[in-house]
Amino acid sequence: MPRPREPVPHALRGMPFRYAEGLQAGLGVKALRHERFDRPFRGVRRPVARVEQGPHSSYASYADAVRRSAESFAVLLRRGEAFSHETALILLGCPLRPLVERSAGGDAAPQPVHVTAPWPARARRAAGVRGHVSRRDFEPRGSPAGLPVVPAELALRQAAASLNVVELVVALDHLMLGSGARTPLLPVEPPRAAAGGLPGSRRLRRALQFARTGSESRMETLLRLLLEAHGLAERFDLQVELFDGEGRIGRFDLACREAKLVVEYDGEQHRSSRAQYLKDVRRLDRVRERGYRVLRVHAEDLFLRPLETVRRVAEALGVRTPDAPLRPELLPAP
Repeated sequence: MPRPREPVPHALRGMPFRYAEGLQAGLGVKALRHERFDRPFRGVRRPVARVEQGPHSSYASYADAVRRSAESFAVLLRRGEAFSHETALILLGCPLRPLVERSAGGDAAPQPVHVTAPWPARARRAAGVRGHVSRRDFEPRGSPAGLPVVPAELALRQAAASLNVVELVVALDHLMLGSGARTPLLPVEPPRAAAGGLPGSRRLRRALQFARTGSESRMETLLRLLLEAHGLAERFDLQVELFDGEGRIGRFDLACREAKLVVEYDGEQHRSSRAQYLKDVRRLDRVRERGYRVLRVHAEDLFLRPLETVRRVAEALGVRTPDAPLRPELLPAP
């Protein structure tokens, strides 16, 4: 009869652990080499997790992958080290576009986790890790994922070297948003001085010009930036509360009271929930009864036919559509 597998000690179940911890907990060398354990980093083991299939966006899947990698490497962090750059922004909840690096052979390679150590410590050198040293003093902060990250302002300055203006605005919008019990991770008016001193400072200063508090999702930010690129966004207010004789109608992504126009991004949640769908139908019927015109925008409108979308909005506003984008660096990419 085959020999039964060594049970994983209760303290190590479902979590990454150092190889030495596994030995100390009673697991043998053969057990630690078994296929039931992933080896995300040298000296780290993690029980293989069953991947649940679900209607996750590519951004959510990317964030999950980054979080799992960071959780795995966290057991190797030294005192004072913290996750940084794009890794920190994702751990703070910023819905960034998946970044793809190329291996020497030209194939897509997993995005490494970024780790920053305080001076005079040495930068980490390990497969799957991008190590950095900061001469600026920083105090590691906690993230929603429970992992240590550099302060949000420092993460933005670091990530500006590789992120474009659009992604930086997406990150800024998220970090400045407060909702419910959550306080903004950045002040509503982040200090412009925070943009200086590192590569990418010019891009970050540019992004700071277009970041606005109120966008509650990546797609809302991209919709606003599409209009901003064509000089139309300044006519709208974000997350506008509208009322009628019955009381509060609801909150709308973009609204121009002067032109009585509402522009709403229509995401998947509106079709996955019957109750949400019926609620939205009633909400939009009521705002139309108030005399507002409603334009609903989908992902295809943003990425496949952006100029047509801009023309629809401009026509509803009663203004001329620009022949070309005024700020092409703000055009969203899928």
